[in-house]
Amino acid sequence: MKMFLRSGLVAAAAVGLMASSASAGTLAINAQDVALEALGTERDVPLGAPNEVAYTLGQNLTSSNLVRVTWGSGLAFAAGTYLICATDGANEVAIGEASLTANDTSQDFQIDITGVNAANVAAGEDIYLAGNNCFDAGNVAEARVLSASASEGEKTLEMAVLTSGGLEIDSADATAAANVTEEFGATVTTLDSTIDYLGGASNDGTLFETTNTVANNGIALVLNTGTVDYSAVGDAGLTVSALINFSSDTNWTGVDTVWATTDAANACSTSAANNQSNVVTDPSGEEILTLTAAAFNGTGNNNVRICMEVDGETALASRTIAGSYDIEVSTGGVDPTAVNATWQEWAPNGWQGRVPHMRYGATNRTFVRIVNGGTTPGQVFVDVTEPDGDTLTRASLGTLGAGETATYSASDIATSVGTSNTDFDALFTVTADPDSIYANSFMNLQSGGVWTTRDNTLYEFINFTTNAEQKQK
Repeated sequence: MKMFLRSGLVAAAAVGLMASSASAGTLAINAQDVALEALGTERDVPLGAPNEVAYTLGQNLTSSNLVRVTWGSGLAFAAGTYLICATDGANEVAIGEASLTANDTSQDFQIDITGVNAANVAAGEDIYLAGNNCFDAGNVAEARVLSASASEGEKTLEMAVLTSGGLEIDSADATAAANVTEEFGATVTTLDSTIDYLGGASNDGTLFETTNTVANNGIALVLNTGTVDYSAVGDAGLTVSALINFSSDTNWTGVDTVWATTDAANACSTSAANNQSNVVTDPSGEEILTLTAAAFNGTGNNNVRICMEVDGETALASRTIAGSYDIEVSTGGVDPTAVNATWQEWAPNGWQGRVPHMRYGATNRTFVRIVNGGTTPGQVFVDVTEPDGDTLTRASLGTLGAGETATYSASDIATSVGTSNTDFDALFTVTADPDSIYANSFMNLQSGGVWTTRDNTLYEFINFTTNAEQKQK
């Protein structure tokens, strides 16, 4: 037993054996990794073979001493008998004993070394915590219980030697007895998509660039779990499910279908054999994809691609698709932290400009003038966001021919999108070379019966993404 104990301590030292000083005791524990997701109920955390909680004395031990064992937050004793043991020659002997109730977190063991060679409990020698038999490894499994509400991080044990009067004369630093870690997780990687206003025969913004032939060409979800042995904490396997909650800030206008697949980046086949989730048709508001067990069963890594299919007929607005990825543990465990992400940005390769305030009324009228200085015509679209944040269905303002100029009034735009608000945000899109489009906004104001004209703020997008740098004109 002595040889086993020594080899165990050397191994423990390699993973972080802690010592406070030359005269202080040291504590070696074979800490058990536990998944946060496996909690939600109390778990027995086994110590494994004997001597997994071994204390190397910094002072000689006597029969008048007490040995104090204290669990840190989240750990406690299970109900039962516990021993402080020593190695005496070829024998393992109990030198302290206590009967504890469930959830006790600290105990002073009265030491009795009668009949034990003093040299075997001297400074530099080892004592250890065990179940109700110093030789019985099975009982050691009762030595620590992890709380159902234990938080992520190290859970520790402290041991110390005290005089009969309670004065501490030897102690070891708090040492990890269990490591609670979040084992399930995910990484979202994205490649934003470009709405194609300049290529193809129609130039109408219903398609994507050739290199991004599907809307979500680059949305990849990497699912992963650690290698923790759940059976060690009473679970042969956790039952988990994965959910993707996401929404579009333009309410999915132009999108027919959303689903998850294992297909390669540019495929996104709708074949049922490749599907890794339910298929959502005509998405609206917040949508949820539930990944299949084949996509993620909690026992390894997997890559899932999120696919979106556009109808090819509706002009697509720039948009942000965002949401969260959640793993839910249905076996009474703790759900991991949700992964919140911007899944994708869609942006046109045409021209876009935003006017935060398009107003009209008896004494004020706002206008936007757009000039097409290029050699090809472009269609003009407007997206209106009302004061309450609602985005209305995109309206077409017609075609702006090469070399032509058009002026659009706030009242005409309100009629086109069907709003009764007289002050709203307007995003203009022109399906033409952005370097050839010029625009400004102005307003007519009446005061004292006299009309005057003033410039109005117009932000022109640079790089044409929804969160891109904007230039005021």
